[in-house]
Amino acid sequence: MQNKYFCPVIEKFRIIMKIASFNTLQDSFHRLRSRSSQFAIVLTVIISLIMGFYFEKWNYDKVVVHDVISYYAYLPAILVHHDIGFEFGKSLPDEIAKNKLWTKKSPINKPVLKMSMGNAFCWLPFFSIAHLYASLDKNYENHGYSKPYYFMIFIAALSYLAIGLIFLRKTMISYFTDRTVAILIMILVLATNLLYYVTLEPGMSHVYSFALISMFIYFSLKWLKQPSFWLSVITGLILGLIALIRPTNIIIVLLPILIFLFEKNPLQKKFRFFRQNFRHLIFIAISTFIFLIPQLIYWKIVTGHYVYYTYGSENFYFDNPHIMDGLLSYRKGWLVYTPVMTFSIIGLFFLPTYIKRFTLPIIIFSLINIYIIFSWWAWWYGGSYGSRPMIDTYPVFAFPLAAFIHYFSRRAVWWRMITALVFIFFIYLNFFQIYQYSITLLHYDSMTKEAYWKILMKKKYPPNYQSLIKTPDYESAEAGKEEN
Repeated sequence: MQNKYFCPVIEKFRIIMKIASFNTLQDSFHRLRSRSSQFAIVLTVIISLIMGFYFEKWNYDKVVVHDVISYYAYLPAILVHHDIGFEFGKSLPDEIAKNKLWTKKSPINKPVLKMSMGNAFCWLPFFSIAHLYASLDKNYENHGYSKPYYFMIFIAALSYLAIGLIFLRKTMISYFTDRTVAILIMILVLATNLLYYVTLEPGMSHVYSFALISMFIYFSLKWLKQPSFWLSVITGLILGLIALIRPTNIIIVLLPILIFLFEKNPLQKKFRFFRQNFRHLIFIAISTFIFLIPQLIYWKIVTGHYVYYTYGSENFYFDNPHIMDGLLSYRKGWLVYTPVMTFSIIGLFFLPTYIKRFTLPIIIFSLINIYIIFSWWAWWYGGSYGSRPMIDTYPVFAFPLAAFIHYFSRRAVWWRMITALVFIFFIYLNFFQIYQYSITLLHYDSMTKEAYWKILMKKKYPPNYQSLIKTPDYESAEAGKEEN
């Protein structure tokens, strides 16, 4: 009886369970595919983490160096030593006082920092954790210039990378498939100089600007759809911090303005939207100004002026921009050392197919941005891996790059294979060049055409290396003259 009636039931139950298990597996697979862009974020952050630990810059006192010295000094000066006059330098070890405190004399003969305090705001929670740890662990000094502080700058860079990618995904997923967004994220991190400025120079401003501009694009587009008080405040605060980190990046505000102006809505409807939301625009302006207030107060105290230009004789020369040099030169050409971004430019031709109303605003913004960046006297921006100021606006270039990826992901198999192989090669090239740059084989400011082709895919210096490179003529460039 038991076998006759129960065995078929058991067998049917087993079949049902197998089918259920298979369906669960299928559902899991589909869910995984639909979240591939989230997986791409996790993967790129993990790869950046591993790479950062491989180089361990915090263990070799290579984090708070060069420009970072001035970005960072606000935190120990204000939060640890309570001394914006930098008298605390006398109590620091000579090596730290000499190499970690760079100030200029203001018009009232007080020390003033060259860089603004935007990065310091980004680091504030991470610095607080480091200071607490250094205060509790007797193995480290808690004066603000020891390993815990440097390590937390790296963690900050990783965190802002993740934040930037999360908001980039939230924006892009509205216009492109999840698979396209996943590929976009992988390329933007692994095939560009963004990776270098997260892992080897995490104290530089670029990953923080990248994250904030990514956030600004997301919230400003959301604001254009449905303005509100809190969206206005958030958008304004982000814009203020963007400007505080790198003042020229304030032009990102042009992007949503251009998108609004180029919408096909009648002019009357646009004026009505402006009138109805004028108070929200005031909220944005006030919120933007909030982050600038501490900087203005600091300048007033140490210079006697609320607004003070700390760069001295360093200027923009808008009548003599070096746009072609900035894009294509062997010294620091953006498309030479980050060639994958060529596809972003090509993608502008495909973008109208997917987001037509964004195409002209992105082109106009990009032209203005490139013009400003390469009008700076040192258009190569000193020692840098590729053209580092271009990193800040990668969230803008992500739109046409995604359009390129999406277009070719729907072509014939052989087109997809060729595109994939090219992307893989550019990822490999980026990692290889980062290694070359880390050992100065790829020179930080003196590369030439001859040097580039001599060291391409090489790990060792050629015998005549010094004769191949050429040091920039900083003196002539600062005066706005052509280099000798």
